[in-house]
Amino acid sequence: MALNQDPKAISRLVIRQASTSLSIKSLISKIRMLGGESMGFAQLFDPDSILDKSHLIASYLNALEAFNENQNSSKSMAMEMLLFASFTRQIDRAVLFAGAKEGMSFVLFSDSRELYRKIKPFLTADSDFIPKTGQIAKCAKKLGIEIAKNQKSMEIVHIQLFQKVTVSKIKD
Repeated sequence: MALNQDPKAISRLVIRQASTSLSIKSLISKIRMLGGESMGFAQLFDPDSILDKSHLIASYLNALEAFNENQNSSKSMAMEMLLFASFTRQIDRAVLFAGAKEGMSFVLFSDSRELYRKIKPFLTADSDFIPKTGQIAKCAKKLGIEIAKNQKSMEIVHIQLFQKVTVSKIKD
């Protein structure tokens, strides 16, 4: 579905910091069984590789555009979004860089509130994803984005982030 066909799609996105007692692999299997892409999709990310919600929204919009233009590198929106969030077109590199890590909390992204409600019983912790300043600085460094010491606004950081996400379409 193109964003211009459903302008409220962004307001339905779910971005949560969560954890589970299941293995990441088991949780991903359950997510696939719960609805698959017909209901929407969900993806799990390493919070240390995600700058903030705008990072995920930019990755989502680029993945959506890639599918709409038949320029996608993967078969699923979840994987395509992981590729954009990681600034690479290589699946193995994306999983290592920004995929959820075993035994750690993760960021859950879903484009479906209904799917999220079905996933929620498998989560042991679940809260809004609001990274702290120190986490943002650490993540920016990992992503190769510079934050000036006297910088008051995240605007320049977001511009650099959006450029990297978009350029990843042609990278690798």
